[in-house]
Amino acid sequence: MEPITFKVKKYPASSDLSVNFSLQLVGSLPVHSLTTMSTLPWVVAEIQRLSVESAKEEPSASQIRLYVSPASLRCEPDTGKNQQWDPLICSSLFEYKPQHVHKLIHNSHDPSYFACLIKDGAANQQSVCYVFKADDQTKVPEIISSIRQAGKIARQGEFQNNLSDVEDPFAKKFEIGQSEVYLISPDTKKVAIEKSFKEISFCSQGIRHVDHFGFICRESSENGGFHFVCYVFQCTDEALVDEIMMTLKQAFTVAAVQQTSKTQPQLCEGCPLQSLHKLCEKIEGLHPSKTKLELQKHLTTLNSQEQALVFEEVKKLRPRNDQKENELVISVLRNMYEEKQRDHVHIGEAKQTLQPPAENAGNEVPSSTPRFRLDMLKNKAKRSLTESFENILSRGSKARGPLDSSGSVDLESSMSSMLSSISKAT
Repeated sequence: MEPITFKVKKYPASSDLSVNFSLQLVGSLPVHSLTTMSTLPWVVAEIQRLSVESAKEEPSASQIRLYVSPASLRCEPDTGKNQQWDPLICSSLFEYKPQHVHKLIHNSHDPSYFACLIKDGAANQQSVCYVFKADDQTKVPEIISSIRQAGKIARQGEFQNNLSDVEDPFAKKFEIGQSEVYLISPDTKKVAIEKSFKEISFCSQGIRHVDHFGFICRESSENGGFHFVCYVFQCTDEALVDEIMMTLKQAFTVAAVQQTSKTQPQLCEGCPLQSLHKLCEKIEGLHPSKTKLELQKHLTTLNSQEQALVFEEVKKLRPRNDQKENELVISVLRNMYEEKQRDHVHIGEAKQTLQPPAENAGNEVPSSTPRFRLDMLKNKAKRSLTESFENILSRGSKARGPLDSSGSVDLESSMSSMLSSISKAT
């Protein structure tokens, strides 16, 4: 399925959005791609520890220049202002697509440090964690923001196709991707609205206003709950809306198929790395002495051979305080759990493997009955939402362009659970 894009004018060239920063590359470490944000600070601490140890023999942190653009995230040695970089003398330290950066962390204890976790294209289950240090710690938020923005623009660029120019000065660029939709301001080049397909519970073309279409999204509320918001858009003519609706339908279908056939699994309750994740969540923010006690409790859940491995590593390196000992223990546990994760079979996959296929119609009746009821609920909900959608169009028929949050629909809990079920089923 080819994605479709509607825009006012083209993006500037990637070179126009390129920025670069002078930094120190503290070090890097390959980690499992399922490494969580709770575990990542311990990975950063391990990289810093290894950097200090190697610095005793030779300087480890190198001065580099990080080039950030929608085209690439490239790290090169910083040769200084008076010397031009020569590719024959020194090459790039690394280069990735910015959309492959899937985690960024800013060290709150030492704001001059930050790290990024990047998916390694050569290995499905492996990522690389890079740790950087900025001479000016106030620049770190800007650097992180630039990397995120470059990744977002790069993902949008992957989906651009079938472009249509619109002269309306109030128009926005509406873009349909593989798993989300975007609304982009042509003036600022920034994303005004970004909604994943999972958040969209209903989509429809106007019945009386055929040059309009809209969708309803579930959004979080400030009080911790959620509500539903209807976004309505006006196009130049009915034919354009027809094309958008057809492309949305294709995009939803393809996304549903891809979701069920993903090769990259998420953490299940039986995952070894899930055990590490829960441990890191439990000790987050604790004093080093209390963290040490929690780690000792966790070690009792290991077998004798695994316990001996941890104790030997700690005894060999002889950390000078509780914090350093905690970092070392987590490092050993991470390597141990990553090794187990390689051979782990997820709980859901194991059930599918063990479950025999249905051989008679009797086994199909229980599953078809709830589905029939769900279809009835879906049709009822769609009729109700279509009426709300038409009411919004009637009230705003004189307005031009997209109406951001034009109608906020606060539904009761029964309707919320209904839509949640529909969203999961479709």
